[in-house]
This record gives sequence, structure tokens and C-alpha cells, in this order.
Amino acid sequence: MNRVGAVLALAGGVGFLVVGVLHGSLPQDGGDVLRHVAMRSDWSLVHLVAIGCALAWVGAFTVLARSLPDERSRGVGRLAAAASVAGFAAFIADAAIDGVALKRVADAWAATGQESLFQVGSVIVRVLEGTHAAFITWFLGLPFLLMGVAVVLGGRWRWAGWVGAVAGGATFLGGVTRYLGVLEVPEPVLFAGPILVSMLWLAATGVLLWRDS
Repeated sequence: MNRVGAVLALAGGVGFLVVGVLHGSLPQDGGDVLRHVAMRSDWSLVHLVAIGCALAWVGAFTVLARSLPDERSRGVGRLAAAASVAGFAAFIADAAIDGVALKRVADAWAATGQESLFQVGSVIVRVLEGTHAAFITWFLGLPFLLMGVAVVLGGRWRWAGWVGAVAGGATFLGGVTRYLGVLEVPEPVLFAGPILVSMLWLAATGVLLWRDS
């Protein structure tokens, strides 16, 4: 079972990094966002692949939680796995809005130039501000914080646990600032900083799981 978790961790961590690079950052202006999305023929596919990568690491978290050596660490690990499932739901919602709804409105606006479609697109972009805050906090942040703590408590890979906990905690705080609208950390900083570390940590955890299997 550990080897299954190892493969899922590697696929989820590395795959999500690649998808993140392919996705890139959205422009700030509403019209620029719609033009950018309309020009991307791969936009919906990128989001679909991202969902698959994210699902892989939900599975990896479940296996990792079961592999921990004592009841205390397994308990925190199970909490992390449960948090990843809840966060995954928020991520699916965000990916569906960004990858499907926004894409269809952007394509229609690019073809017709209708002002009403521009207004709808602007509303969708605003909605995405909320869904981004949700999945950054509850999917990219809290589960990694909890799983890092669980690994520290387990004692086998304590150094790795601290890396995961710190990266997850930083991402969680970055997401909370987006909720509160105070000292908001720009998304490019989050994704190039603690989220990047979390994905590398996930892949490294996969290697450790494989070695211990």
C-alpha cells in the first residue's frame, strides 16, 4: 500500500507543479482576463488535469496517515486526510468555475464583444477571488500543515515533517489574509514560495514512502 501512496504523492506533487506552470497567473484587468482565457485552447484541459493531480495527493495523504507509527500521529494524519477531502471539494468548485464557466463566457465574449458577456465575465472573476481563497486555505494550506505535524509526531522523518508543517502553515496564513482582505499575499508569491515547497515536500514524501515499503 505504501508504494501506491508513493506513486500518488509523486504524481500529485510533480503533476500539480507542471500544471501550475501551464496555468500561469491571470492578468489583473477584467478585459485582459477574458482575452487571455479566450486565447487558451488548453484552458479547460489544464484544469481537468489539475483536478486529477489534486485527487492523487488526497489518496497519498490517506496512505501516509495509515503508515504513521503510532496512534497519536495517525490521528493527526487522519485529520489531515479528512481536511484534504474537504479542501478538494473547494478546489473542484474553483476549477469548474475557472476552467469551464469562465472559459465559455470568455469565448462567447471574444466572438461577439457583447457588453453583457463582459459583465458576466467580470462577476465570475470576482467569484474566483473567493474560491481561490477557499482552496488556498483549506486545500493547499491546512492539510499540509496537519500532515507535517503528524509526520513530526511520528518521529521517522521529523525533518520532513517540519518542512511540510511550515510550508503548509505559511500557505494557510496566506489564504486567511485573502479571506480577511488584510496584508493580502499576492498569489504569485504564494505559488512560488510555500506552495512550491509543499509540492516538492509531497514528492519527497513519496520517495520516502517508496523506500520504506
